[in-house]
Amino acid sequence: MNFNSLEQLKYLEIEFLAFVPFDIQDSFTNDELAYEVYGVYGKVKIQFERVYDPVPQHFPLGIAKGAKIEVDRYGQLSRSVVRVQVPRTTLVKLDVSQKDWENRSKQSEIEDKALTYSLGLFNKFTEKYAEVTGDFWVTSPRKNDVLSHQIKYEFNIGTGGKSQKMMPIPVNFSGGVGHFVSEDQDEMLRKKLRSDETDAVTSLLLSAKDFDHKEQFGLAIVQCAIAFEFFVYNEAISFKSNTKKKNFIKEHTKKSECGCHIGINAFCNTGLSEHLGINFSDTVEFQNVTNNVTSVRNKIVHGEVVKLSAEKSTQAISSTQSAINYLRKVITE
Repeated sequence: MNFNSLEQLKYLEIEFLAFVPFDIQDSFTNDELAYEVYGVYGKVKIQFERVYDPVPQHFPLGIAKGAKIEVDRYGQLSRSVVRVQVPRTTLVKLDVSQKDWENRSKQSEIEDKALTYSLGLFNKFTEKYAEVTGDFWVTSPRKNDVLSHQIKYEFNIGTGGKSQKMMPIPVNFSGGVGHFVSEDQDEMLRKKLRSDETDAVTSLLLSAKDFDHKEQFGLAIVQCAIAFEFFVYNEAISFKSNTKKKNFIKEHTKKSECGCHIGINAFCNTGLSEHLGINFSDTVEFQNVTNNVTSVRNKIVHGEVVKLSAEKSTQAISSTQSAINYLRKVITE
């Protein structure tokens, strides 16, 4: 850092490329069009510049600047350069002290705090933008999605210069050979391609992993609960006759005294265990899926305050997969 006094800093500026063509006017050249986004530790200013540069294609097309397609999920026609200004007051609230500022070894830590907070508020902008426009396909990058970014320090007495940063994201090199699926995966893929069956459970779990990657941990857990319940009612309970299956589920999912439905946990204790001839409720797999998935899901959808984290989301995905794998093994044996 070129200036030792934190008091002299106006803001720290982070710039990166987002593969999302936001329909936002250029605020790089017109600062009045910038957006202020508020968070727990203070506000940041977010500016946009649309880059109309079609992604190179095997069969390239000449498309006029300003063109768009309704769902450009991959930024094929244009992308957005995003600039986030983090003011000094916000850095201070992020526990950046004068002592840290003077310590050159702390520079990366300070920039990491600023980047994490900036991406969090950019994610807030993206979510609100999608809500307003109805563009369901719009997503914002997480920290491990930003391969490189530029940082600039702006002081009251001048600019401290720009620096190009590369995120410490694991990049797997192959010596130019490339990366390919394993032989087992290739065999499984070919087998699936010979079938017309849809694997809804796997699709739901992949969706949960996507929510987890986007740090939407609550949605990841809810999706895990849906995947588990879908599997139980659609795969674990099997009859030659759909009518018999329907009647069995109906018989075991309603309370005799009132006719109201029971939850998936209760059904696993009664109908599922009876159907498969096992005490599934006594297994570690059932306890884990109950504690890490279904009970947490109930709290979320019923409006209780739940402390969510990446660890809880990962546990939910793992518990769901383990419970499904256990039941699949029972079914096939």
